[in-house]
Amino acid sequence: MKIYVHHYYSYELFWFFFHASKPLQEIPTWFQSNRYNKNNLVSEEVSIKIQYSETEFEVIFCGDNNWQKKDGYHVFSYTINQLETKKIGDRGWNTILGKDLESDIIPMLNKHNSKVKGKISIFFIDWEYGVPGQSPIVNHKLNKEITIFKDELIDISDSQMVSFTHILWSFIFPNTINLREYYYFAEYLKYKKDYKYKVNYPVRRITTEKYNYIKKINSFNNPNLNCTVSSFTNYYKHDRNDIKDILIEDVINLISDKNLINKRGYNLDDWGGEYNDDNMKEFMYKLFTISEVTLLHEASTGYNINEKSFSHILANKPFVSISEGTYNFYNEIFKSYGYEVSHSPTHGLKRKDKLDFLNEITKDDIKWETFVKKLSFFIGDMRKKLLEIMHTKNGYLDYLIKRETETKSLL
Repeated sequence: MKIYVHHYYSYELFWFFFHASKPLQEIPTWFQSNRYNKNNLVSEEVSIKIQYSETEFEVIFCGDNNWQKKDGYHVFSYTINQLETKKIGDRGWNTILGKDLESDIIPMLNKHNSKVKGKISIFFIDWEYGVPGQSPIVNHKLNKEITIFKDELIDISDSQMVSFTHILWSFIFPNTINLREYYYFAEYLKYKKDYKYKVNYPVRRITTEKYNYIKKINSFNNPNLNCTVSSFTNYYKHDRNDIKDILIEDVINLISDKNLINKRGYNLDDWGGEYNDDNMKEFMYKLFTISEVTLLHEASTGYNINEKSFSHILANKPFVSISEGTYNFYNEIFKSYGYEVSHSPTHGLKRKDKLDFLNEITKDDIKWETFVKKLSFFIGDMRKKLLEIMHTKNGYLDYLIKRETETKSLL
């Protein structure tokens, strides 16, 4: 079976698209076009033979060529295209994503589909749930013969699908925000014991809800609970908050200057700009090392995840999610692959009750130690199962094999 990958080759993209496969030849890392500069796009057409689930494939990285080929399937990733055309700098969510869908991307895909009739798949993975305006455009403008793989479990209709494994691998390959390093950071955290706090609540962008959490944590006057806020809020890369009169000065008055994570330090302490990769490097080194447990504000209702929870799982870092929906999304992955679902030690607690729970349990060292053991086992078990799924399953290849089998059965 042939697959035409309409992107420039890189070994990272090979592993993103074809993880869990068995390469039948060596995976190259360089060609003449990028031999002396790894940032150059590989202009050569690259063909690699692989095996997955007893099926052999020939995968051909061919950029914008070969769209007319009818002897195989075609695959295209929207966000990788945005990276290749330098419209974005990393895989993290960006406000410009989706702006060229209606005018450029969808007409291009529909045009190519007219040649190959239903053999095109597109990945739309942006780590953000329900961006207004994008779904209606995709639903009404993209030809229904084109299969689209989304990263949210909502409004899945017609030829829309989800590949859980590609969602997970999208955080790592291409490694544009340094999440791969979190996987290796787990080995360091395994031996770290000298945490300053039992729980830390890190805030990057201040919103009304987060501000209210900070005020409540501060009202406990519990030295085991801490809040940090990033200097991100003082820059204007994005809107600072949803109510403009909440300023970082208001938060600092509550939590003090020592809890301001100031990105723009001096020389070695200057972490760069307000970009996703700089933020994630700073987050790993400064905030994963400050407390035993992270109180994580990932706004998930169970339909999606983003880099916040997955970075903690990769690093095997215990965290309590404000929303149980975060854990529910991972349970959907486990259920789809026949694994036992996992329930956190805070399962059953409402959002507003989690702060009170943490406030009380951190005051009792014996109860706290028991809780951390349960939480660590829960996160470690999730990590083990997710990594096993990531290394043995491939949602896109499973889809192609099933489609080929169904087509042959009709002949």
